[in-house]
Amino acid sequence: MKKQLSNKFQNFVDKGNLLVQQNIKRIKNLFICFAEFSNKNPYARLIRLHQPIGSQLVMMPVLWTLVVISHDTIHFLCLLIIFAFGAVVMRGAGAIINDIIDKDIDKDVERTKVRPLASGELTTKQAIKFLLILLAIGLFILILLPEKSIYFGILAMALIVIYPLIKRYSYYPQLFLGFTFNIGVFIAWYSVEKYISFVPILIYVSAIFWTIGYDTIYAHQDKKDDKKIGVKSTALAFGDKTKDILRYLYKIAIFSIALAGLNANLNILFFIVVFFASFNLFQQINNVDLDSPDDCLRKFKSNFAYGILIFFGFAIGCI
Repeated sequence: MKKQLSNKFQNFVDKGNLLVQQNIKRIKNLFICFAEFSNKNPYARLIRLHQPIGSQLVMMPVLWTLVVISHDTIHFLCLLIIFAFGAVVMRGAGAIINDIIDKDIDKDVERTKVRPLASGELTTKQAIKFLLILLAIGLFILILLPEKSIYFGILAMALIVIYPLIKRYSYYPQLFLGFTFNIGVFIAWYSVEKYISFVPILIYVSAIFWTIGYDTIYAHQDKKDDKKIGVKSTALAFGDKTKDILRYLYKIAIFSIALAGLNANLNILFFIVVFFASFNLFQQINNVDLDSPDDCLRKFKSNFAYGILIFFGFAIGCI
């Protein structure tokens, strides 16, 4: 009898293991198919689906904000789905606008000359049609939100249109990008709250200085080409002082996010996580080779880890 029960249990375990393995295989195949699609399809590359780090970094300050204002886990997940989809759509729209304006410049930059518009894989007319579709989707998402969120959404769209022009006239497009990239903090805040507080303002300030930092590292990839064609950036403005300046910028970012946690009455766990997350930022500066485009890209991508750590800090800080 015992042997029979043992055999039945073993069969149950074997079936369970087989089911898990099959689902893991399906998930892997799904990711492989998505990766192939996003790398081969010109429209997918136009909106940077093959480079999700941009959308991920846009979402980080929004995630931090959503944790603070959400009523419960279900409420947070519902908001997360809306804002994650919106981030992909609007980041894609921003990428198209950027590529339309920079089409002729991108042809002369090693990293960007293979983009669909710069290479001629897609025409400007095709890009504009796709942009209009994305803007329509973005508008539909936006009208689901309260009135104040809509106002900030419209402001964000205006800033996205202006951003590609800034690097032609100023050495500080990364500062403008910080204001633009992180406006989602207020869209998220007003999706739940009716009145402003220091919490979203401090999150926004922190995100701005963080963005200037990581996008300066990113800009160092193109500094040689930028010098030739006359495009400006903080990478060129800061020059040999980049690491020293970034240390100050990151200190402000960390101090601001800590103040946000203090104003949100988060527990001590939040501040412990922020302390450890700060090592991620300073390790970037200490170890990055600003003359190596590959290393600059790796350090830029490592900011996702910082964003997730701060999100985790907000999550456990609210307990």
